[in-house]
Amino acid sequence: MTAKLQASQIWQQMLSGRWYQTHAKPLRRARQHAKAQCDTLNTALTEQQRLAVAAQLMPLIQLSAIGAGFYCDYGLNITSGEGLSVGRNVVMLDAAKIICGHHVTIHDGAVIATVNHATDPQRRQAGWQQAVGIVIGDNVTIESGATVLPGAIIPSNTRLPAHSVFTKTNP
Repeated sequence: MTAKLQASQIWQQMLSGRWYQTHAKPLRRARQHAKAQCDTLNTALTEQQRLAVAAQLMPLIQLSAIGAGFYCDYGLNITSGEGLSVGRNVVMLDAAKIICGHHVTIHDGAVIATVNHATDPQRRQAGWQQAVGIVIGDNVTIESGATVLPGAIIPSNTRLPAHSVFTKTNP
């Protein structure tokens, strides 16, 4: 399913930053698959079990720890260097690439979202979205409850304060 999905026109449209319809059948199926894997990850009893499921869900990351309550859209668009640590109740909406450097720590309740929704009510109801990637440098700490918005580039050696919002225009 992965190779076919990644070769599909809708997947390429989504990754390119163009507006796409999130209700498209291939995307819906891929999100359902990722949700089932997230549910398995979140009900795993041990850290080792969670890491094993996470490796299947997100094959391009190098996790050192992952807490329960993790959710993502696809998992396939999340990459990392060594030492990624993800706390509990973290959400990573990966319609576009989320690239994490080495030794990134994401604390409990953080949200990393690559998705913009249409502001026009009819287009929004029809499922139109636009995805813009996020880059997180090396040695970054995202504190509890912080939110990273589409297009953000977080420089290396940065600490995002708890409950802060980081946009692509933050210094």
